[in-house]
Amino acid sequence: MKRDCIDSVVEATGCSRKEAAAQIKDARRRLDISYLDYRKMKMFHYSPEEQDRIYPGLLRQKEEKAFDREACKEAAAAAMKWTMEEAAFHVDDTHYRHGIRYKDYLEHEIYSWPEEKILEFGTKAVFDRNKKTVGRIMKKTGWSREEAFERFADTRKRTGCRMKEFYIYRMYELTDEEQEKVFLVADSRKIQKKYDKQKFSDMLMDKEWSNNYFSEYLGRAWCINTNVTFEEFREKFDGVPRVIYKPAFGSRGKGTEAVSLDPENLKEAFDHITSLPDGVVEEFVKQHPDMNKLTPASVNTIRIVTVSSNEKPVTPDGKKADIAYAAVRIGGGSSIVDNFHSGGVVAAVDLENGVICTDAADMKAKTYKTHPATGTVFKGFVIPCFKEAKELVYRMIEEKEVEGYIGWDIAISEDGPVLIEVNTQPGAVLISTPYAAEHKGMKPVMEKYMID
Repeated sequence: MKRDCIDSVVEATGCSRKEAAAQIKDARRRLDISYLDYRKMKMFHYSPEEQDRIYPGLLRQKEEKAFDREACKEAAAAAMKWTMEEAAFHVDDTHYRHGIRYKDYLEHEIYSWPEEKILEFGTKAVFDRNKKTVGRIMKKTGWSREEAFERFADTRKRTGCRMKEFYIYRMYELTDEEQEKVFLVADSRKIQKKYDKQKFSDMLMDKEWSNNYFSEYLGRAWCINTNVTFEEFREKFDGVPRVIYKPAFGSRGKGTEAVSLDPENLKEAFDHITSLPDGVVEEFVKQHPDMNKLTPASVNTIRIVTVSSNEKPVTPDGKKADIAYAAVRIGGGSSIVDNFHSGGVVAAVDLENGVICTDAADMKAKTYKTHPATGTVFKGFVIPCFKEAKELVYRMIEEKEVEGYIGWDIAISEDGPVLIEVNTQPGAVLISTPYAAEHKGMKPVMEKYMID
């Protein structure tokens, strides 16, 4: 969290990391503010005097938001004769699916509204809050703001898409029929709700717990940076030229850092790594030579998404574990991470033969026939050991009795497939984005998991 905070200050202000750390330290001393709140409230935009003046009000707003959610639940339960669980679901569903803020939910008594009216209200609110994205769509299409709203409102009513999805998946280019085949976050949430086990999902968020639980499939040395002595560190990574540090509860590659090791700098590297926030330190995977052809700068992983249950079939033909789709994530430029949200690109992989079957795409709705740094052609590239990667995933599901809608990040090392990490929110964006340019959608493939 500290590193994310420093990164935000550096990116926003252009100051050095040392200056950013000093600013944050001073604010934390004066205000007793958390790293997360410092970053979310964008305190780096204000002088110390301004921070002292505005922070109490921002803190009240934060507390009021939490209070508002509870007030929404209580009001909805009382008015509609719902249980608190039913009220919580309606409040959160309205907030996340329709983009309606808690204060508006309470003020307008939205719990009593019909679905159509909630959708209309939420659509306008989402449109008004996403001015930059709306501007990009208007520039690409030549639409007026009024026409952009009408087109978005119509698509949202039929599909449940978000504004970002409308833009990234180029839904403004698609016919109605094509739009309705796009696999969206709303669809992904239905599968999560149906199959995920909350306790297991919560545990997987902790990289230390996850590494311990799946340790036999990692194929590399690892440790916790805040719970290792120098002697243990030296013995564990003896002969390892490079390690990678990942924050314990990080996501999207944020805070990830590669550190080179050699006998001369080992103590210096150890001191640096152990000064970082809680996280895991892992031996850097030496990927298969063929995967280096995509880009050698990052470990390019295969996201294999599964649906599994120990209690009931997950497909009409009776399977209790099934691979839904696969995508390859590739680092962009010289980045050490392949995360789609950190400058990487993604392409779909054919489940039968392990061949990349689309061009690659990034988060800005741009497609690539070749890698911008290496020139490697994406479509038709054969992923090595893909069959073995699928077998590894099925083995982990069976041996560890995994249930839910899970994304497995698999690296193809010199010795074959190894597990990098497990994700409880696989991300519809990873499969929908590369198909968007081809006017194809994955919803027909995923609907079998949504059937009750």
